[in-house]
Amino acid sequence: MTTNRLNLILRLVLIIYPPVILSLKMHNLLRYLTLREIDIMTKIILLAAGGAIGTLLRYSLSGLTYRYTDGVFPWGTLFVNLAGSFVIGLLWGFFEMENMSPGMRNFVFAGILGGFTTFSTFSLESCNLLRDGETGLAISNILASNIAGIALVFAGLYISRYIINLVK
Repeated sequence: MTTNRLNLILRLVLIIYPPVILSLKMHNLLRYLTLREIDIMTKIILLAAGGAIGTLLRYSLSGLTYRYTDGVFPWGTLFVNLAGSFVIGLLWGFFEMENMSPGMRNFVFAGILGGFTTFSTFSLESCNLLRDGETGLAISNILASNIAGIALVFAGLYISRYIINLVK
């Protein structure tokens, strides 16, 4: 997706949310806000929306993964974190050449992907495995998450650059 498309999405969000704010009878407050304050509000709303999208994606994908795996090893968290690692590498490779706006970068990387990946859950599940005497599974989880995660970021970067070179 190009920066132009992402900017179009951003503009649509900016067109849609002011009427919602006005319908909440906040128009009197908005009259007194500076453009800088409105810009900050926009960034916060986009970050929160991205986080909500990422969280819903994580919950759905993790739940789907657990439905098809055993309940001992944290497959859902591992899969989500590895998928997030690949996607962040892929998107970064596409957008580093496109000069993505800071607002859109926050929406995608901090918002959506920040809500999607689950480092704190990974840490807790690893601690729980250690506490429960599942040392081998804990070490497997730690190694798989870190080594495969970093490898998938590089894979995403490589694939995006390959695609960009094909398109040129």
